[in-house]
Amino acid sequence: MDLLGRANWFRSWITQQLALPRTGLVLCGSRHVSLDAFDAALSAVYFAKVGRFARQLPEWRYFGAGLGNNAFHIRGLVARRQHRRGRGADLAGLLLSDLRSAPGRPFYAATDARDVIFGLLGIAADTAHLRLCPDYSKDGYSEYSVGADASSIQCPPYS
Repeated sequence: MDLLGRANWFRSWITQQLALPRTGLVLCGSRHVSLDAFDAALSAVYFAKVGRFARQLPEWRYFGAGLGNNAFHIRGLVARRQHRRGRGADLAGLLLSDLRSAPGRPFYAATDARDVIFGLLGIAADTAHLRLCPDYSKDGYSEYSVGADASSIQCPPYS
């Protein structure tokens, strides 16, 4: 589970790189697994941990007891599932997600704060509608203000 705690999972550009490709590999040392198999394995462990097995069968009661539930909610994999189902999230939904980060790590990280929005624009379903374009000549405050204004106009629940 140390793999899930690594910084790469919450980098905004990695979120885009997980969400968009048809196929991919998760590499760890000399080992690898397909991105889809990795996501399926995480989902299976998560549902076995929180589902009926753990509540009703004594032998499953302590399955995954040392694993926090939020460690399984890797935003890039959630976005991948949504994108593949044709239900991409809008920018406000990506920024204000109801998912929480795992303990000790941020929900999104970037070297430049503007990269959070710019990275998410690549997977947001409403990017064209919002008419936002990455512009590094503007400061982060301006970009977040423009993003918030555009999202609140297009997404009444967040306004």
